[in-house]
Amino acid sequence: MFIQLSKAGLKVTYDDDGYIGRRYSRLDEIGVPASITVDHQTLEDNSVTLRDRDTWLQVRIKMNDLVLSLKKFIFEDAEIYTLGEPFTAGQNERIKAE
Repeated sequence: MFIQLSKAGLKVTYDDDGYIGRRYSRLDEIGVPASITVDHQTLEDNSVTLRDRDTWLQVRIKMNDLVLSLKKFIFEDAEIYTLGEPFTAGQNERIKAE
């Protein structure tokens, strides 16, 4: 995935150090607009979690759609919730309401 995203012209940072919340925090601090999380569900259905730095909204995206979805989000200002399935319904509803 790292190579695929790099070849697509996206700047990629890999971080597997510590808990996921700390990773998100570090990436937020340096201004990374979107984070991708690979987890147990990735192995089951070939999807990843895409997280928006500004809203913390998360969606599940199929690996085959990842490059196009990231480019839409970063370069075309697409709303993250239009790119995939909500990861946590309660969280998504809270963020949209704010």
